[in-house]
Amino acid sequence: MLFWPKRSLLSVCLCLFYFSFSCRSAPQPVTIVTDDSYPPYSFYHDGELHGMYIELVRAAAEYLKDDYKIEIVAEPWKRALASIENGQAFAILPPYKHTEKRPYIWPYSIPIFNEVVVAFCRNNVDLFTAVISSFDREHPPINVGINAGFLILNDELERAAAQKRIIVWENKSTHANLVKLLRGRIDCYVNDRRSTLWEMDQLRYTDPSINMSHISENMVVISRAAYIGYAKDESGRFSYKDDFVKKMNAALNLVLQHKDWSQYK
Repeated sequence: MLFWPKRSLLSVCLCLFYFSFSCRSAPQPVTIVTDDSYPPYSFYHDGELHGMYIELVRAAAEYLKDDYKIEIVAEPWKRALASIENGQAFAILPPYKHTEKRPYIWPYSIPIFNEVVVAFCRNNVDLFTAVISSFDREHPPINVGINAGFLILNDELERAAAQKRIIVWENKSTHANLVKLLRGRIDCYVNDRRSTLWEMDQLRYTDPSINMSHISENMVVISRAAYIGYAKDESGRFSYKDDFVKKMNAALNLVLQHKDWSQYK
């Protein structure tokens, strides 16, 4: 029979205790994917990730740091959505709530900000009249740009697209859509108002000779809240999801109540 000296046995027990404690207390890594080209909310600048939603989630992450180590990874929006749909990613920032069109996202966080989606058009194009009135079928369809992967058209615009009164073109980013609008390659661009105006200012700053006098806001499309959306995860891969969602909602509430977001309004 093998006997352990009492001191050795005590040392082994202490080591096992501390090892077990350290394993339990290590923060759980969590990855949130976000849009890499959606200023002023989430975007790259000089090799770093910036934006209102990035600041918001990072501030909330400070309240959760003992339990969760949160990393925000920026990707093109369609790729980010695909990573949620195929179960590779845990959470995505900042989708609107589309429970039927995106059944692979559930649940959603508390609302983090309200976005107003509008259409900017060339001044000789009246998208508003075209989609709400009896449309002349001989009139050429209106070319409308949106960001790839965005679900931002209202019922009237979706109906107009189904009836070929408008043709919807997906482009990579706000910048790409505005360049096409300036060059006359699309007639209108539908996107969040703040994001569009922010990118317009950046274009003017980069090239003061750019003339945007022939472009103006033509119609308000929708007003929607943005959220953190979580992978539905029917396989139970993310066992910590319920706990994380509850704690992140509480943290978001605290940040939204105490931080001044007026610079983004």
